[in-house]
Amino acid sequence: MTKIPGVEAIWQSHRSARNDDAHNTSEQMIANVDPASDGHWIKAVVASDGKFTVTNGRNDFSKSYTAR
Repeated sequence: MTKIPGVEAIWQSHRSARNDDAHNTSEQMIANVDPASDGHWIKAVVASDGKFTVTNGRNDFSKSYTAR
């Protein structure tokens, strides 16, 4: 998916333990990094102009995007 034109980032609710790290997104964008995780969330807040911010509940990392 990272090679698809226009994809800026990939957020994951759970890290894939079956694959190596090349098959996962950056750890800051993964809500649950191990099977014993406490059910952390990923939240998207969308503004009326189409801009949106995605936040990882595990580490409070967030990133904002503009509408196209």
